[in-house]
Amino acid sequence: MRNECAERAERAREEAKKNQMREEKILQKEAERHQREQERVAQIKADEAALRAERVKAFNKKHVRCVLVSSTSSQPGCTNITADKQKELDARREACCAERAKNRNAAVVEYVQKLKDERKEPFRGPTEKAILSGERSIFA
Repeated sequence: MRNECAERAERAREEAKKNQMREEKILQKEAERHQREQERVAQIKADEAALRAERVKAFNKKHVRCVLVSSTSSQPGCTNITADKQKELDARREACCAERAKNRNAAVVEYVQKLKDERKEPFRGPTEKAILSGERSIFA
């Protein structure tokens, strides 16, 4: 009986020791997985940053036309426009803006009138008109 108790206690200690080793291995594997995942994420971020930098570099090589640069000189801020020319451009711009506003207002007035006309005649379709005139039955 004493031997059985000692054997059971010994098996319990060995089992506890094995369980402890299993837990340590599990934690070690999990730490390794976590480390690999962090390295993978860092690599993906680095690749994405490199792609973004390459895209910016490629875009900067393209010729981008700037409206602030005169066509006669490639210097920013140098527009070579005289005061009279600027006044003429401003007048044309104001005239175009006024014309657009006038056209837009006319279109809005026309649209509002169309909506008012539609409200006067609520049943426009042939089926609705036929039902109202009695040519067609509701139950057919």
